[in-house]
Order: sequence, then structure tokens, then C-alpha cells
Amino acid sequence: MMEVQCPGDTVGKDMNEQYDKNQQDNPHCGNEQRSSKDMNTGQRNVLIIGAGEAGQMTVRGLFRGPRSLLVPVGFLDDDVSKHGQQIEGLEVLGALQDLPKVLEQRHIDELIIAMPSAPGEVIRTMIDLARQVGLRYRTLPSLQEILSGSVNA
Repeated sequence: MMEVQCPGDTVGKDMNEQYDKNQQDNPHCGNEQRSSKDMNTGQRNVLIIGAGEAGQMTVRGLFRGPRSLLVPVGFLDDDVSKHGQQIEGLEVLGALQDLPKVLEQRHIDELIIAMPSAPGEVIRTMIDLARQVGLRYRTLPSLQEILSGSVNA
């Protein structure tokens, strides 16, 4: 499977606009695992990695959008006490290492990695897993990255 680099894949206020821009720049971004239903509606099922405050804010933002193309379907989080719980109306489906099992059980089009304070090694592991299965991913920037200006809003 061809690996596609999708520039600017960070979650923020204009993430759907950024997706549209990425599609214009590279029409292969995000197309690897779309179902026929998704191609008709343009909606993509997303799994949120991290059920903490950043993940919850991401879900609230997606639900608040009048016509968001991203449909959150659940969380993964390493906090065992959250497993099986409903957070922002979505189930915490398991730990980060459960990603392959969750991908077998549910149709997921992309990941949103919402762990801005996680160590780089954890983020890289999730990115590597996404790449291995041809899954598109986005990362939520840290507050430090936003304040330093290294992230475009």
C-alpha cells in the first residue's frame, strides 16, 4: 500500500477546511479505507486516541459543528478505569494497544490523536500503527506548539 503524506493534518478550528485543502493538494489523502457510504456522504468515522480533556474537547467540537464530515465513534485510552465508560456519549473501547482489534471490529476511516501532553514515543507508536494499516491520522497540537507559533490554526 502506498504511504501518503497529508500536510497540515492537525485538529483545530478549521480541520475540515484543512482536509479539503489537503484533498486539493493531494487527492489521495484520506481515501485509503472509505466505504461506499462514506464516499456518498463525505463523512468519515474517526476514532479518538485519548479520552482526557483534549479528547473530550475534540469530540464536543465535532458534535457542535453543523455539518462536520468527521463522525467520532469512540475513544481509546490507557486509563483502565475509563474502559467501557461513556464519555461525551462515546464508549472508551480499550487501551492504545487495542487499536488493531478495534479496527477489525469497527469501520474507522481515521484517527485523531488527542494527547497533546503525551511523550513523543507514544504519539510515534500510534502514528506507526496508523501507517501500517493505511489509516489516515491527525494530531492535536500541544498548547506549547500553539503558543510558539509552530502550528498554523
